[in-house]
Amino acid sequence: MKSRIKNALYVFLALLFVLCSISTITTYTTSSTTLYTDVLVDLSQDSKFDVADYPIVETDYSISVIQIAESVNDQLFVYVYQPSQNMVKPSSINISTTVGDDYSPNNYKLALIDYTDALYKYLVVDFVVSNDTVRYYDIPSIFRLFNLAIDEPLDNDNTVSEVACEVAKLWITTTVDGQVLYDCQETETIEVTEKYVGFIRYDNGFTLYNKYCDSHYVAFTTDKPMDKLKEAEVLYTRRDIVTRINLTGEHLYSSGEPENVKVKLTDIEKGHNDPHGWPWSYSYEWDRIEKVSEFVNDPDNNLTDSTKESLAGKQWVLRFYESDVDETATGGIAYRESVEVTNVTILRLMFETDGVVYNLGVVDNKQSGDLVPDNEDTSFWDKIKEILEIILYVVLGILVLVIIMPFIPTIVAFLVKLLGYILKGIWWVITLPIRLIKKE
Repeated sequence: MKSRIKNALYVFLALLFVLCSISTITTYTTSSTTLYTDVLVDLSQDSKFDVADYPIVETDYSISVIQIAESVNDQLFVYVYQPSQNMVKPSSINISTTVGDDYSPNNYKLALIDYTDALYKYLVVDFVVSNDTVRYYDIPSIFRLFNLAIDEPLDNDNTVSEVACEVAKLWITTTVDGQVLYDCQETETIEVTEKYVGFIRYDNGFTLYNKYCDSHYVAFTTDKPMDKLKEAEVLYTRRDIVTRINLTGEHLYSSGEPENVKVKLTDIEKGHNDPHGWPWSYSYEWDRIEKVSEFVNDPDNNLTDSTKESLAGKQWVLRFYESDVDETATGGIAYRESVEVTNVTILRLMFETDGVVYNLGVVDNKQSGDLVPDNEDTSFWDKIKEILEIILYVVLGILVLVIIMPFIPTIVAFLVKLLGYILKGIWWVITLPIRLIKKE
């Protein structure tokens, strides 16, 4: 996929720099609706633009962002060349409006405004153009919807919802005397080549119900070597869910509204669970950023064999989120309150290689794991069984104590007499040298 995108970009590189000179796209409004100009009207503002340079190629599934434009309503548009037309459907885009040390991409949804043949115009949803004199739009990647007709499904329990395509362009817009000037530059990105999303469930202990901690992680490999991974930014979608558990299995009972969350991780931070109760109240701690080898070999993780197979070939692990899990039982039916994590994508990586520090945008799919923990774990009913076994041992202990109660005075007297003999023996050994001297 990356090579095809690059080939398309190289072919249209010359036209790209020409199109970068397009001025601000205008919009006009009515009392109830905002109307937008057509994609060809916008692009044709450059006299050298020729729609024939963007032909329909049904077998070319690449996506090329050829231009961006600001509107007078402070909206942002992106113009995309899609050779296969609707076989690929752009869905979102990563944009950082800051550069240098402050570089930090965000993900925005795309809304289709207009298209002609293989040229498409999209609105960047919920994006507001700033009023700064100089504005930056660093775009490492654009996403399209996963399509079974052209995409291969993964060979594990993970699924892909959006496929990332490299853009690697920085647009700099400057307002001079009321006119907007565009400059376009190439940038460097880092691509995730292998990836696995999952979670580990740690037991927090038992009071009147079972409580766990789910540690969500993403393991991955990139196309660039990283001697040390210092920082990472991860985007994911979280949703509260309630699962009903009975003799027929586990079933989704209810769910909340999905929420997109962006988090920054560093190599000096640690995550942990929140232990409480008895008798399984254990405290666990882990690094936010660690190597896969350390992750796999940590005995606290107790990974399943299938998880270890899925992690094979991966290099780094990001432990990006912890969520609580509560299990209760009523009338033979158990309910589990937990958090579902989906659409995990890495936005940025800061790393060191050969003594040089890089801070790059990432080309990475939006990927989801399943709802099954990746470690060996006992079920709710197994824990109930263990509790009953402990209660049984306590009851048996009390019965034994009741049975031997009449014999306790005799046993105590015997132990006291035995202790006296032991002390006399010790005293005899200590005083033996003195007695021998007296005999001499």
